Amino acid sequence: MRAVTPRPEISVLMPAYNAERYIRQSIHSVLSQTFEDFELLVVDDGSTDTTPEILASVRDPRLRVLRNATNLGVVGALNHGMAEARGRLIARLDADDLCHPTRFARQHAFLAARPSILMVGTNMSVLEAGRIRFTRPQADPDPLVLRWMLHLGNPIGHPSMMFRAEAVARFGHYLQEAYRSAEDFDFTHRLLSHGDVAVLPDHLVIYRQHAQNVTRVRRDEMTDRTAAVLRRVHADLLGTDPEDSHLAREAGLVATHLVARHPVPDRATLVQLGAHLTRLLDAFARRWNPDERQLARIRATAGRTWWRSAEQAIAGGQVGAATGWRGAGQPWTEETRPHPIQVARWRAAGLARAVLPAPGPRTQPVPPAPRRIALAGVRVEEEPHPAEDPPSLYVVVDTEAEFDWAGGFDRSLTRVTAMREQHRAQAVFDAYGARPIYVIDHPVASQPEGWEPLRDILARRAGVVGAHLHPWVNPPFEEPISERNSFAGNLPPDLEARKLRSLVAAIEANLGVRPLFFKAGRYGLGPHTFQTLAQLGIAVDFSILPLADLRPRGGPDFRAVRARPYRVPGGEVRTIPMSRTQLGLLPILPPPLLRALQSGRAARLHVPGLLARAGLANLVTLTPEGVPVSELLRLIDTLVRRGHKTLVLHYHSPSLGMMTPYVRTPEDRAAFLRALEAVCRFFFETIGGLPGHPADLLPPRLREALWPGSAPAAAAARQPARL
Repeated sequence: MRAVTPRPEISVLMPAYNAERYIRQSIHSVLSQTFEDFELLVVDDGSTDTTPEILASVRDPRLRVLRNATNLGVVGALNHGMAEARGRLIARLDADDLCHPTRFARQHAFLAARPSILMVGTNMSVLEAGRIRFTRPQADPDPLVLRWMLHLGNPIGHPSMMFRAEAVARFGHYLQEAYRSAEDFDFTHRLLSHGDVAVLPDHLVIYRQHAQNVTRVRRDEMTDRTAAVLRRVHADLLGTDPEDSHLAREAGLVATHLVARHPVPDRATLVQLGAHLTRLLDAFARRWNPDERQLARIRATAGRTWWRSAEQAIAGGQVGAATGWRGAGQPWTEETRPHPIQVARWRAAGLARAVLPAPGPRTQPVPPAPRRIALAGVRVEEEPHPAEDPPSLYVVVDTEAEFDWAGGFDRSLTRVTAMREQHRAQAVFDAYGARPIYVIDHPVASQPEGWEPLRDILARRAGVVGAHLHPWVNPPFEEPISERNSFAGNLPPDLEARKLRSLVAAIEANLGVRPLFFKAGRYGLGPHTFQTLAQLGIAVDFSILPLADLRPRGGPDFRAVRARPYRVPGGEVRTIPMSRTQLGLLPILPPPLLRALQSGRAARLHVPGLLARAGLANLVTLTPEGVPVSELLRLIDTLVRRGHKTLVLHYHSPSLGMMTPYVRTPEDRAAFLRALEAVCRFFFETIGGLPGHPADLLPPRLREALWPGSAPAAAAARQPARL
């Protein structure tokens, strides 16, 4: 990683109090940013759990831990961090939230191009019980319209903010204790007195919703402090005394019913809210002189906000549908009047709420016991994964020589010309902050034409390398060439180990990094493979193809394996299968039927194709090679709905050189790249998942060993990698 400069470009402030459950994930989401010139200041606010130990285990020079002797609260902790921050820009993230890897890069570029903007936030998605929910964009992209919206609520989430440190210096301090629980809202309005603020439309921060959220625990205090901020802001806009009791009541109504969204008790309150919004709207227009387009959006925002409160009151039974339908008697409520059918639906919801019993508390399902299976003669255990975590997508590239897929195994086929084309797919992953794991075979690792294109990717921290063992092109050459010996796990244990050591040595010599990831060519795991991986310090294996029976060709039997991570006994190695499952109306077939379905006779009779076209049973793997985009997206959706958290997208590097059966022409390659783009867009933008950082698969002490030049960590990698 880049060395920390005396004054990094960005300082990231993260307060933490008893944050052991989520803080490691939050920190990793920061350390995984594609923009790397930052420092992360975690302020341990007197934690009494294992938070200090977790912080001590993170080995990254960009992390600085500050400790408060006593618990000061969020305001005190953040002010402590602000006093120690060295960056020109300040970014925020809470110890239970996550950010997408391109967040800092996008916010930094936005502020660099717009000197008049003092702060920029982003839209935030919500993570609750393991499900990502995209909220509608609350903030308008126009800074003037956003300024108006901040008179009615707080559309900028504090964890998403990035602001200029010099702006804080103008008014002397960051957050005010007097506005605790609404300190970010107060801070935003103090910024507005010196310049503009903005919000990016992208959902770049994931807000984790759980029972301990401050926004849930301190709702009443938050409403009171929000009202205090609004009273000050509304008084300034209207030119009245902030202590005026009538203004205080109206600001309180806005905080209670428009911000906290408590239902209004009656029609009179709705009308009073409408009248107050009209006065604010007129005063805002006089002061800021919006153009016609801006004024229309400002009025529309006021109307939508008021009608949202009316909807809640009608659906809750506090206000009759006919009464609510008459609106607030203001022109802007008429312009945004909903359809009568919509109002009728609100009323029906209110009647149902009055008649039907309230739902009982949700019960959390009991997680099943860990599943144990035999894998290549080794007993492995399925890893538990917290149901509340978001799904992550990892990319594994079989980076290999250009073999003759239709011919036999030939030691002379070691060309690697397709490596010069890898930048095409890498550009797709760069756009989403995904970092592929290039598992490379010996021809790639030993020839400059193979490994030189990877050097730039490693230098940019845009991807990592692992080992990919193809025995017939990997020295030493002591075994006869045969299909059975093409599965490395079938070789004598000593020969398999020496071949793997030879491959690791070539990777170290030419790329300056020791591989921590492994994938057996042709999924050729054997009974001694995991032991050899542990001895070489390789921590993560990708050599499993779920539900596949490779025994007819001499390979292993994976019919009992599900597409979930497994841990090898002793904890030295974890194995993460490819993402593959059966889609269709039929349940996953038992092993005997799976073997029959995958047999040569079934293929000659076109049984798999008939079952797939009938929508009954179709084995689908998450790869753009030979799988339609529609099936890839369906597979992702199915796995996520079934609770899978770790998904793996994979393909072969020669496809980009048009040298596989799947990609033969420029048109094929263009379709291949479109498929990669479609998968990324669907997973990251529609599903709301995160790009999996390879480091997140490793134990903390090995995170530094991913990149060239990390000698101490590379030395540690030579030891068994206990997870």
